[in-house]
Amino acid sequence: MILKKTKVTLIGSMLAKQDLEFIYEGFSEECEGCKMRKACHNLQQGKKYRIVEVRPGTKHDCPVHMDSVNAVEVVESPVVALISADMAIVNSKIQYEFSCTRTACRSYELCHPEGIIEEYF
Repeated sequence: MILKKTKVTLIGSMLAKQDLEFIYEGFSEECEGCKMRKACHNLQQGKKYRIVEVRPGTKHDCPVHMDSVNAVEVVESPVVALISADMAIVNSKIQYEFSCTRTACRSYELCHPEGIIEEYF
């Protein structure tokens, strides 16, 4: 098993629970003057992350989250997606293409999973 490198970031204290998965959406206008902005916004927008550890006792006031923010360690979360068999090679990187437009298909969500940004993953 490959161990992924963790990143420390801040997340709303109500959301700060181990194994929570989320997609980082970027910052809002309320973040502009905040002194913790760099610590909160050190993830890649559109990627899926999983909290692996909640750091105890590290809470900060936040204009966005009503009950402050908490320091957490996150890793990039695996994304389940459909790919062709010839691309399914262990430990390889692929460029995922969103080419199918059949929204009524039962596999549409697997062909268009959340957490993939249009680049190599």
